[in-house]
Amino acid sequence: MVVSLAEKVFQRQAELAQIFQDSAFASDEYQEWRSDLVRGMNSQVVALNDELISVRHHRREVKKFRRIESFTLISDIALAELKKPISMLVINDKTDVDALKFDSLMYGYMVELCSGRKATLYRNNVITIVAELEHIFTHELGNAEDYARTYGDTPFGLLVRKLVHLDRDAAMEAFSEFLNDQSLNEQQISFVKRVVDYVVENGYMEPVALTQPPFDRPCSFMQIFDQKRATALVALVKTIKQNAVSPAA
Repeated sequence: MVVSLAEKVFQRQAELAQIFQDSAFASDEYQEWRSDLVRGMNSQVVALNDELISVRHHRREVKKFRRIESFTLISDIALAELKKPISMLVINDKTDVDALKFDSLMYGYMVELCSGRKATLYRNNVITIVAELEHIFTHELGNAEDYARTYGDTPFGLLVRKLVHLDRDAAMEAFSEFLNDQSLNEQQISFVKRVVDYVVENGYMEPVALTQPPFDRPCSFMQIFDQKRATALVALVKTIKQNAVSPAA
């Protein structure tokens, strides 16, 4: 039977919630994470339509997991029920297929990590973690051909940045030299803010996009900035993209 992306995400969330019951994950950080997972899964069960035959057919399990107390201690039997039939019934509200694929891969990675097979990653730096993530996605949870078929030749770092976006505070800090430049006029500041919004939403920016819609209106990038500032802005955009491909330690 083919398992949908939404099912995979739900199943891996359930596995992670069970793993976080272990005393090794007793810290507030992990328990808050577990609570978020449980609330999300429970809300999906609560939202099921009782008029559907598939839901009525599994009334016992649905009724059970509509009570959030059922997630307090997830036994192996409860985990099996969450995987089947519950995961087959729930509907994920994400419509972005790439985002669902990423969620599925990421939760799969976290299950691998937290179950102890790759616990040493907790002490490693960002570069190592990204490299390990890429290895897991292209060798353990799939293969290089699967990745290429889904994402083409997009570098892994850019895929991550595209899907999880860039923190606005980080983007504002990256562009602070421009945003705090008192010599820039209103049109120039407005342009830079639009670039910040784009980078936050998309994770990074191709330099050529500075000359394309919507950034070419009401006038072109090269008309708004002198050569020195235009060069500096292009260099910054390139740096943000490069940092996504090869994160700094």
